[in-house]
Amino acid sequence: MIVCLCHAVSDRTLHRLAAAGASDEAIVRATGAGTGCGCCAPAVAQVLAEARGACASLEPCPGCPRRAPGLRAA
Repeated sequence: MIVCLCHAVSDRTLHRLAAAGASDEAIVRATGAGTGCGCCAPAVAQVLAEARGACASLEPCPGCPRRAPGLRAA
């Protein structure tokens, strides 16, 4: 599925780069995901959190050990 329309970045690409050990910042720099209109930024953050096995919920989840660092509720 295409996550970022501006740069034609798929969830597969994000998962592949995350699995290879790239940091979120490196993935954004390499793909441009989330840097165009910005509408996909929450979806990009969610896909990267899922790829790392973190909680993908954007709702507050106090004390959850799987909560992705830096992932904030909208």
